[in-house]
Amino acid sequence: MPALWALGWIITTLFMIQVGQQFIVFGASGALVVTAIAGLLLQILIPVRSTTERCPGRPTAAAEA
Repeated sequence: MPALWALGWIITTLFMIQVGQQFIVFGASGALVVTAIAGLLLQILIPVRSTTERCPGRPTAAAEA
């Protein structure tokens, strides 16, 4: 995350946002980039579980009836 936030600040300065003037939403461009990249990294790093997979030891709906 620190590397992503550093990238966000770089993006903010590349968009010619004058951080020194203390605008309220000065870092929105950088924050959007950080959020997008973090979301993509999560998609890559965390595998998607199938909805038909069952947890071991958990009873199925048929067993509960």
